[in-house]
Amino acid sequence: GTYYLALEGRIWDSGTISYGFNLRLQGNTPPPALEGTALTLGATVSGTIAVAGETDDYVFTVDKPSLVLVDGLAPNNSGSFRWTLSGPRGVEVAGRSFYYSESWEYGGANPTVQLVLPGTYQLRVGADGSTTGNYGFRVLDTAAATDRALGSVVSATLNPANETDLYAFEASAGQRLYLDVRSLSPDYGDWISWRLLDPYGRQVLGPIGFNSNGASGGDNGFVVPFAGRYTLL
Repeated sequence: GTYYLALEGRIWDSGTISYGFNLRLQGNTPPPALEGTALTLGATVSGTIAVAGETDDYVFTVDKPSLVLVDGLAPNNSGSFRWTLSGPRGVEVAGRSFYYSESWEYGGANPTVQLVLPGTYQLRVGADGSTTGNYGFRVLDTAAATDRALGSVVSATLNPANETDLYAFEASAGQRLYLDVRSLSPDYGDWISWRLLDPYGRQVLGPIGFNSNGASGGDNGFVVPFAGRYTLL
């Protein structure tokens, strides 16, 4: 592909600077092929790091730009198991812990990953130091989120309790929306959280506690900035 080289002077320099360079080819080392066990988007993957330093590779293919979420399931008590996602552009995410990949543990940033180019992607699983054991995860495509109309009542179950469910809805610019919590059992306060992504995959709300003890999203709700498909995590 085409690469761009920018030479920048310091903002405070008002003189002139002459320069010259020679961009030389030093050889050709093609990147390694992205290989591994095929996984299906949305399906649970289970595996084992049997010996220290082991890495397990999985691959999947997307045929168009996609927005995905790695849903860590196991172990649920250790931050030592990590994943790295690579694709046609190289490494997209490096060494992110399954434990700290979502919900409150990930914090206020957007946990999803934009896959800009179609093609094959590799998810490599490893563990810190001498850590061994079992792991489990899913790679969720937000395009496969369950569609719901505004005003429809949702009744579902997180099974297992640490999984992520995805919903999507169409909204028009200027609409004021409010997430009306109807039930939560068992009710452990704000243990369950939710986020809202706009049609371009940007996080506009979250994480916010989903619980029956208070109004999720604030009493004034959320004003939709522009029309499109919004995704609720």
